[in-house]
Amino acid sequence: LIPSLLLLTAGPAWSADHPAWTWGAVISFVVAALALVAIRSAVRSRVASARVQAVTEASKVLKQELDSSRNALGLSIKRQQQERHRLQERLQQEIALRETAQRNALQSAHHDALTQLPNRTRMRRDLSEALAAAQHSDTSVAVMFVDLDDFKRINDTLGHGLGDELLKQAAARVSACIRSVGAERAGDEIGLARV
Repeated sequence: LIPSLLLLTAGPAWSADHPAWTWGAVISFVVAALALVAIRSAVRSRVASARVQAVTEASKVLKQELDSSRNALGLSIKRQQQERHRLQERLQQEIALRETAQRNALQSAHHDALTQLPNRTRMRRDLSEALAAAQHSDTSVAVMFVDLDDFKRINDTLGHGLGDELLKQAAARVSACIRSVGAERAGDEIGLARV
């Protein structure tokens, strides 16, 4: 290619003396130029193909990484939702347990554990309120104590389990018969107040 270019650029004097060399050089130059264009086109095509292939491979890798990240994120979200659900259930159980404990504590603070009648503290408070209301409305309040005779002998001979059952039955029957403002048990006595 270089000698052909030299022949073409040597000028008309040299080409007039050697006309065959000039046309041969031109043909050689044109063939070489066409070969260069073809090679350049092939290289560009291969480079472009390689770039497309590299971009395709890179996009496949990125898609795999994205899918992997999405899956990991999905699993993480699912785990967090499961943990949140578990914690919410546990919180609801704790709330229910505390509410039950508070009700039981309030019940225990104001009621006899055996008969479920109001205890002495509650009886005094209820009786004070009833007396104040009766005085305000100019009415009266009745207070009655029921004593179970020989209760100690029942406990001693038949056992405390049967004695406890007798107290429960007596408290239930007396409470059912009288609409009381308050009632309390002290040993073998049941106190009732009625407006």
